[in-house]
Amino acid sequence: MKVSKKEIVESLLAVNGTYFHIDDLDLYAQKILNLGNAEVIRDADNNLLSYILYYDNQDDVFISMVWTHPQHQGKGLAKKTLRNLIEKTSKNIVLEVHKDNPAKYLYEKAGFVVIKQEGDLLIMKMERV
Repeated sequence: MKVSKKEIVESLLAVNGTYFHIDDLDLYAQKILNLGNAEVIRDADNNLLSYILYYDNQDDVFISMVWTHPQHQGKGLAKKTLRNLIEKTSKNIVLEVHKDNPAKYLYEKAGFVVIKQEGDLLIMKMERV
């Protein structure tokens, strides 16, 4: 794991409640550290710029979170971390995104399609197998 619990919690504090809501960020971060994986981009000074947190399940990969530092958004970092993850696995990749979250366009451009809508959440999938 290339991201710490503290980094996960601190990075999500400001955006929690915008397009998603996590009741306990500490518990969420610990679960990711225990059971999940991360694709991470850092700068030369080791500052966290962008990450994807995901679970590599038996049948598929589930993306739990995509985050980019606000000062570095629009530079293609989320696209790069997503591409890195796609290149790492041959499994189907699934994620949930709020219907109003601009990130859904990133996922669509990468090849994800909406397979289900549950209220304001879109379930998107990239078929790989």
